Amino acid sequence: MEHQGLNNGVNRTEENEISLGEIISALFKWWWLVILCTVLAALGAYFYTIYTYVPVYTASASMVVNSKQLKIVGQEAVLTNDVNLSAKLVNTYTAVLTSNRVMELVAGELDLPAAAISPYVSVAPVRDTEVLRIFVSNPDPLLAAKICNSIMHVAPTAISSTVEVGSINVLDNAKVPEFPNAPATFRNVGVGAVLGLMLGLGIVFMLMFFDRTIKSGDDVKNKLGLTLLGSIPYLSPKARKDQGQGQGAPLVNSDQVGFGFVESYKAAGTNLRFASAVTNAKKLLVTSILTGEGKSTVAVNLAITIAHTGKSVLLVDCDLRKSNMHGVLELDLEDNQGLAAVLNGACAAEECIVFATEQGIHVMPNGYIVPNPSELLGSEKMAALLAALEKQYDYIILDTPPAYLLTDAVALSVYANGVILVVKQGCAKVDVINSAQAAFENAGVRIIGCILNGIKYNQLGAFYQSRNYERFLGDYYKNYALTNKPAQEAAAASDKN
Repeated sequence: MEHQGLNNGVNRTEENEISLGEIISALFKWWWLVILCTVLAALGAYFYTIYTYVPVYTASASMVVNSKQLKIVGQEAVLTNDVNLSAKLVNTYTAVLTSNRVMELVAGELDLPAAAISPYVSVAPVRDTEVLRIFVSNPDPLLAAKICNSIMHVAPTAISSTVEVGSINVLDNAKVPEFPNAPATFRNVGVGAVLGLMLGLGIVFMLMFFDRTIKSGDDVKNKLGLTLLGSIPYLSPKARKDQGQGQGAPLVNSDQVGFGFVESYKAAGTNLRFASAVTNAKKLLVTSILTGEGKSTVAVNLAITIAHTGKSVLLVDCDLRKSNMHGVLELDLEDNQGLAAVLNGACAAEECIVFATEQGIHVMPNGYIVPNPSELLGSEKMAALLAALEKQYDYIILDTPPAYLLTDAVALSVYANGVILVVKQGCAKVDVINSAQAAFENAGVRIIGCILNGIKYNQLGAFYQSRNYERFLGDYYKNYALTNKPAQEAAAASDKN
């Protein structure tokens, strides 16, 4: 049993800090949600305005404030006009005209309750003049005009009895309005759109704040404290379908995956070789936290990438619960053959190892599901098998089940030289990943590093998609790929022959 030193990565940062780049990324990711909230709120405001609209008629009249005063100069009476006094009288008369006293006088004339009149009345001065305008809005156009004219009738008496300075003169009386006021559709739609925009942005920020998943290489270093071995771009379902590799797993030896995809695995393989060379790690366990993170695809592609450097690589399907490695590589496998059969003593290891010609790797698949996978993987038979196999190969890649809630990976990890953790962008939460890390650390197993899988570059604040990765790499790499394509095709043809 081999116990390696624990991972000595960066300290984990627990704070959920949000950078400007993450905000921009979230807006690019959730732009449709912001627009949807804005449009729905604007439509809601529009239909609310249309269906709740009640025609209201506004009658208006105007009066002039007279601020002239009589002064005695010597023995003569002189009329003076004070501009400042006019401004003060306009404000005073406005308050008087909307007072309860005036409303009661109008109510007495029209035989209406005062409380039913005041909500419809408003007074506004005309700017830079001494003119006051009285507005009365009411669903009944005739009543609106009557109230307005009644105010004009009682106003001089009410003002003269309460304000001793100045006077008012009626400029024009109200007429019965012919057309109702237009509904405030534009204003309400604008307000609704602004509120919807604020709601959409609020939802986006809430999603960002509560999003505890890994989204970038910085998250791997800061939140997990792990070394980033590589970043694998996302391939769309269409690209997977076009690739046509068995169950749809994109492989680096295929011509359909794109040059950038292959280069990302070359970079990950190089980093892995340097990281494993420190402790001469040969037996590498590949696992993920949850299902669907692409650990098996990563394991296969890492094995192929390392094999292309001239190393002998054995890929072992240690997922005894859901074996699919033979399907991914399209290998012919007889029943009751594979790792489980070797551990149960049904056949020898050499009989269960096949060579995948197109990929250039040796593979020990698994032929059937067993009821006690964690016990078999953690058994002395497994330790003895790995000890024998490591003498024959430069690297052994162990593809295991997800580490969260399953003990298979942890049980097997004590026989490996290190663990490679596959994390899919935006999938597992940090707390869940940390719990799996703690399980490996408690077992005394070294986590060599992390491979961030399925990266969508538009979620990192970039303005390109992974399908445009070659454009990002530049014309130099494009020309290199095109120049070497005939040589690659010739080599592939010779291998088949």
